[in-house]
Amino acid sequence: MKYKRMTTYILLDSSFLIYRAWHSLNAENFKDENGNYTNAVYGFVKSIKTITNIFKDEPSISIVACFDSCSKNHDRTKINNEYKSTRSVPNGLSHQFRYAYEACNALKIPYFYHKDYEADDIIATFSNKYGSKNKVIIISCDKDMYQLINDNVVLYNIIKKEFFKKQDVYDKYNVLPQNMVKYQAIVGDSCDNIKGIKGIGIKTAYYLVNYEENKKFEDEKEQRKFNKLVEKFNKEENQDIYKRNLKLVKLITDCDIDFKDIPKFTKENFKLESWKLFAKTLNINSI
Repeated sequence: MKYKRMTTYILLDSSFLIYRAWHSLNAENFKDENGNYTNAVYGFVKSIKTITNIFKDEPSISIVACFDSCSKNHDRTKINNEYKSTRSVPNGLSHQFRYAYEACNALKIPYFYHKDYEADDIIATFSNKYGSKNKVIIISCDKDMYQLINDNVVLYNIIKKEFFKKQDVYDKYNVLPQNMVKYQAIVGDSCDNIKGIKGIGIKTAYYLVNYEENKKFEDEKEQRKFNKLVEKFNKEENQDIYKRNLKLVKLITDCDIDFKDIPKFTKENFKLESWKLFAKTLNINSI
């Protein structure tokens, strides 16, 4: 009997890769024939080539690029108008997102964005749909992705060059991936302007996540500590914060996106005429 070979889907947190390239590569050294900066798209594609080399031993890979919406017209800003309000696009970067779309087209990499969702939600939806029967590798450093990790879905940190799996989540936060939503709702996330419950920090939140409210401890000191946390957590104002934050941190796994025609990807894609022409136009053919 012949078994169908499992596909490894590599999901790019594209905005992360683009911003990373923007901050690490001097824009003045990367310009197209019209003088427009190309450092971010250069770094973005360089990351794709690096990823292709890292996972060259996988029997079959498909790369999927996921982008944030330009409008960011999603429900999270309706829940909290300060959500990600401190983030802005630097001058010289915005046009490079369009270049990144064009680079994906030239390399035959499908890319997805939706006006109502973030890239995280698109990645979550794809992982939910394909992660049960295929291997999924998320390229990102965003801890919001940790809630998606399971036996088939892992995160790869391209900066540290290491995987982040179920046990790694537990070792770092004392909670399992499926409980990360509750954990983040309690502690908040300063990167996204999400305020947590005051007085319950990263060193104690796991007590509330892992234990039932009537948990009994043999150690009296630990019992008092736990009881105090439960009392604080159950205050009306803190429950309001918690319930609001749950809606902010939980990724959407059912975006109305049709992931069809996901082709295989190999290093030969960098030899396509479409890529050569695009790279020459942007003066990034040294990749």
